[in-house]
Amino acid sequence: MLRWAMLLSCMSGYLNAQILPTHNPPNQKEWSTNPFSQKYFVENKGQWENNIANNTVLFTYDGQNEDFFFTQNGVQIELIKKKWKREEEEYEKDKKWEEEEFVLIEKKEHIYGEWLNVNKNVEIIPLEKNTFYSNYTIKKNEEITNISYIPTYNKILYKNIYPNIDIEYTLHPQGGFKYNIIVHPGGDISKIKWKYSKKSKLKNNTLYTYTKYGDIIDHSPFAYYASSRQPIHCNYILQNNTLSFQLDHYSPNETIVIDPWTQTPNFPSTNWDCVWECEKDGAGNVYIIGGTSPMQLIKYNNAGVLQWTYNTPYDTTSWLGTFAVDNAGNSYVTQGSVAQIQKVNTAGGLVWNNTSPVAMNSAEFWNISFNCNQTKLVVAGTSLP
Repeated sequence: MLRWAMLLSCMSGYLNAQILPTHNPPNQKEWSTNPFSQKYFVENKGQWENNIANNTVLFTYDGQNEDFFFTQNGVQIELIKKKWKREEEEYEKDKKWEEEEFVLIEKKEHIYGEWLNVNKNVEIIPLEKNTFYSNYTIKKNEEITNISYIPTYNKILYKNIYPNIDIEYTLHPQGGFKYNIIVHPGGDISKIKWKYSKKSKLKNNTLYTYTKYGDIIDHSPFAYYASSRQPIHCNYILQNNTLSFQLDHYSPNETIVIDPWTQTPNFPSTNWDCVWECEKDGAGNVYIIGGTSPMQLIKYNNAGVLQWTYNTPYDTTSWLGTFAVDNAGNSYVTQGSVAQIQKVNTAGGLVWNNTSPVAMNSAEFWNISFNCNQTKLVVAGTSLP
């Protein structure tokens, strides 16, 4: 039970996922942030190889309970439900290994939504590039590969997805995504058609699409003239599970915006969606380990500005490990079981990856720290025998 007690102790200190740096350099203001509130699109540079409906993934939103994979003509929504194994099934404590009792179980469901009969030459343009970036360590052909400096954005524009019609995506702070359908003069609204891979129903001008974790809700669309924001009455039309839009008495010579919100199911907060540990380098920059799938290393500068996210190869298939940061800003991240360790530099790039650090049976790494002059890294853990 020692590891379980250590895990509870860790979680109890960080459940609210708030970061409050201490011992600040002179004249530095205090700050706080929630690392899971920052939402952005990440360009696919090879960290996602999967094709969806014969389309390559171009951009993603990588969340804790929902992922969105954007292709040339649609979006795959991945819903992720997390539960303790002890909540999922009955067990006899004296007949189960401790690590089996308290590991996290993830169940996923995929729903694909696509725009029908789109322009094959549609341009997908990222907008509002952020100053921070993402790094990933992935396994390709049994080899560990690091993909660094991947740009992140706040918007994605599908330009001319239909003739004279664009679609602009953003991420909604309350879950799901928003999209603006921008109809320029000459655009034919009747050509815009959307279809989910699961059955939908229309009620009170709101679209409901069933999933086993709750409905995906496409809220009643708000339409208006782009120049004046004068509203235009807009209705959904659902036929043969295909959604289209109907506008009343509008001028086809002006640019019109149709603005729906696709809201995904609201998962209850779990003890896994938290900051596990927080460290600081000699310049006051702050580093955290948080989340589960994957476990992420995130850096903020000493003013609280996000610098980068490093997505570790570690997830809940094994026990989460720990990490330490030296004065120069290098991070050392472990997997608890089976014991592994990585070194990540100040830019979030992988320096080395050691999958077999010690010649011990069933080695586990639970705590690491430097000696006083930071010439050695001391690792505490367990092994058999």
